[in-house]
Amino acid sequence: MQWHSLPLRPQPRRLDALERLHEEPMFRNLLTPLTSKFTFPLNPLEIQETIEEEALVSPEDVVSDARKEEMRVVLEDIKSVPITDLHRLFQATADVHRIMVEEPRTKDVFREMDGFLVMVGILSALASSDDTEDNVNNEEQRIEVIRLAFAIISEGMRDHRVNTLYFDKQVGYALLKQAITPFLANPETAAQTIGYTLALALQNFSISNLFLSFRESLPSFAKIDSLIAQNEHRLGKVRLSPVVLLMMECVEILPRDESMLPYATLKMVERLVSLSHRNHSMLNEARLVEHIFTKLYARGVNVEDIDDAERAVLQRMLRRLLEMGASTAETRMIYQRMVDTDLNIDSEILEILRSAKRAKFPEYFSFDGPAALHLNEDGGKTFPCPIGFTFMANLALRGAVPDRHAKFDLWNQTSE
Repeated sequence: MQWHSLPLRPQPRRLDALERLHEEPMFRNLLTPLTSKFTFPLNPLEIQETIEEEALVSPEDVVSDARKEEMRVVLEDIKSVPITDLHRLFQATADVHRIMVEEPRTKDVFREMDGFLVMVGILSALASSDDTEDNVNNEEQRIEVIRLAFAIISEGMRDHRVNTLYFDKQVGYALLKQAITPFLANPETAAQTIGYTLALALQNFSISNLFLSFRESLPSFAKIDSLIAQNEHRLGKVRLSPVVLLMMECVEILPRDESMLPYATLKMVERLVSLSHRNHSMLNEARLVEHIFTKLYARGVNVEDIDDAERAVLQRMLRRLLEMGASTAETRMIYQRMVDTDLNIDSEILEILRSAKRAKFPEYFSFDGPAALHLNEDGGKTFPCPIGFTFMANLALRGAVPDRHAKFDLWNQTSE
């Protein structure tokens, strides 16, 4: 039996519903997969590392990063604000101060974005701007912008050593003095500006309006002395001693009118010197001795150019500062001035030296906040020393010390 293959008739291809939809152009894009590439799942170890990294990011860090970015945006906005647009300038400076107070970690961003130079530039621009009609109508807002600029500079250096050194070395207090000189020379803004300068030195702006009280009534020496004594409890530690020297240098700029601001400024600095030993030490190191001595006894100085009351304050302050000693340069300057070209000795300067010699101030360490004094023994011997160890100190506590902080501690570091 023989088999013969018969040709098969091709069967018509049937299209199901899904294939028919693919054939329709209007549905083709709808049914096309969104991605043509599929990624393989991560390694379980990589997934665990990613989860751990995300867990390390705390909500506080997220908020801090947001504040830092906000600080960058606001500072960039300030640089483009016209100095005549006081409303925008006020809003921007208020935002900078708010961000810095809410998140202290933005102070590094403030420094990196040249925030200190921006604030000093605002002060300089406001001082040199013309008194247009818009500025006259917004004088209060203008003063508020000045206050905010001082407050931002103060807050930027508060408890931040890097920013404090940066302002001292890179910006300079001489630049700040140059920026505020027009305000100090203007009788309308002198009292307010010297008050802001005092608040910057103490980093306490609750006393920024103290000098305005001298303008309320016709002052006298007794009234000024009484007013400063009544507000002594509001004064505190000097935080920025170079600003106090700036105040002393600005006495010559202040207007000499019935407000008696030059005398009030000198009296305030004298009160700061005598307020605490720490203030005494910091202002002694701030070159106040050199400034006062040059003002009183420099060659060519006319005694009649200095008011008698101001001269008395300066002499008392000089004697007080010299109780703690003087630097080598200051001592050389005093001895050189004591003997004139004819080899005659100035009896007044000699008396100042004698009074300073009689009141010897002991050497001491001043601790501010958490601090410690480490005495290392590098002789290779075990501690305590075979011949004994003596530590003697006169302790003066200026505030309450928490019980959890050790007053004195002694340990052998090599045995730990």
